Amino acid sequence: MFDFDIVSFIPRAVMQGIPLLYGSTGEILTEKSGNLNLGIPGIMYVGGICGVIGAFFYEQAVPADQMSGFLAILIPMLCSLLGSLLMGLLYCFLTVTLRANQNVTGLTMTTFGVGIGNFFGGSLIKLTGSEVPSIALSATSGYFAKSLPFAKSLGWFGQIFLSYGFLAYLAIILALLSSYFLKHTRPGLHLRSVGESASTADAAGINVTRYKYLATCVGSMIAGLGGLYYVMDYASGVWSNNAFGDRGWLAIALVIFTIWRPNVSVLASILFGGLYILYLYIPTGSQMAVKELYKMLPYVVTVVVLVISSLRNNMEKQPPASLGLSYFRDRANGEGFPVRIHCTGDGGVRMALNAFEASVKANGRHGLRNGIEHVELVEDEDYPRFAELDVMANKQPAHYYLCTEKFMLDALGQRRWFRSQPLKSLYDAGAKVSLSTDFPIVEINPFHNMYVAVTRLDLEGNEIGADINEKIDIFQALEGYTYMGAYAMGLEDRLGSLEAGKLADIAVIDGRIFDERIEKLLERKALLTMMDGRVVYKAE
Repeated sequence: MFDFDIVSFIPRAVMQGIPLLYGSTGEILTEKSGNLNLGIPGIMYVGGICGVIGAFFYEQAVPADQMSGFLAILIPMLCSLLGSLLMGLLYCFLTVTLRANQNVTGLTMTTFGVGIGNFFGGSLIKLTGSEVPSIALSATSGYFAKSLPFAKSLGWFGQIFLSYGFLAYLAIILALLSSYFLKHTRPGLHLRSVGESASTADAAGINVTRYKYLATCVGSMIAGLGGLYYVMDYASGVWSNNAFGDRGWLAIALVIFTIWRPNVSVLASILFGGLYILYLYIPTGSQMAVKELYKMLPYVVTVVVLVISSLRNNMEKQPPASLGLSYFRDRANGEGFPVRIHCTGDGGVRMALNAFEASVKANGRHGLRNGIEHVELVEDEDYPRFAELDVMANKQPAHYYLCTEKFMLDALGQRRWFRSQPLKSLYDAGAKVSLSTDFPIVEINPFHNMYVAVTRLDLEGNEIGADINEKIDIFQALEGYTYMGAYAMGLEDRLGSLEAGKLADIAVIDGRIFDERIEKLLERKALLTMMDGRVVYKAE
């Protein structure tokens, strides 16, 4: 039988868990964006050494009895935040901008961060001329570790709940705020959507790169505070190279254990901290192997939780779907594939044009026949972008008479309805326009579609209400249904017009279409159709 002192155990478990809470909160924010930052141990290490550098030079410049408590806290914190921010920016530049492998980059960042910490830590030790391989910043630590003055007078309650420095309470506040941000704010929803499907978020107008950078950099700064807490509070201001141990990896394990929920991390970090020091409270005699087994408990528990959550197959308990995957917005064009995007509204058209613009910046002028289908509403400033970006507008004129005035007025309002279903404005802006029927949404007869394109009337000859000046001439309509369709497929050298060397694709109709009344288009029928010189249809 042994005497287990719970009152002394809990505060030590809390102090052991606070660095893990900082690290896991920062990593959860990062992973919610789809970035798997295995460099968290290195970032926490850099956050610690940067705070030590700031505190060291402040203590060297000002006598201990003249130090300002405000500056003694502010300088190390700013240095810690700046150092960890730079590490986060470096990770983002490599994985988001350059699209380097996230696993390799993270592991490299950990090695790099530990190397940076040990280099500067060793340099500061040499500056002090100390005979022991450590730096003691006891004056600064006193400000960080200061607890509430009445905590001791409250007995066990004060010892368990009120005996910590301000960074411990800040860690809890940040975890709870992060949880609220992710669950109850629009930017939090956007961040989670980026982590689940970056392409879907991008299509919805969310700036994927911005969210990945912000989440990772903010997460890195929060994690860096965990390193600062360890040195200034837990270790009483003493820096020794490699003394941080495996706390960074425990923070990553805590992310999995809490199933990516920062509010759960508050209690889970205390559990992990308790498991980590449990061997100190359970007699093991001289059995060092048993002590090491106790130290494995946090990892064992994490593996158990991971197995259980995987077996339950609950989406809410799974990591973000795009975790660890780089986002290639312009990959299709880069691989030589043209892209067609289905867009009807002006917002969708603008998002598609923005995507094509990003592709041009990434891949150059590739000559691929990118296009937007339907293009039923366009803002004035976006018309010229079709020609500038070499994006085709693929239109279906018969959609014009399908959209009844009441339906469109209810959906768009008078101003936008009047500007809907543009044709002439696209031609005037220099856009390449192909026309089609969109069968079976509308009938397959191309002559009916051509009639709508050149009259802006329905099949009964009635105006619908949208701008009638958006009509085009019969020559443009015929070209849209022949040559431009072939051009959209990149086959204009073989199809789309009657020229020597091209396939004999010919339709013979029962009358003229150029010099008769335009209403005659509605009566025209095909008498004979040839495909590559073979008759495939002949009227009875």
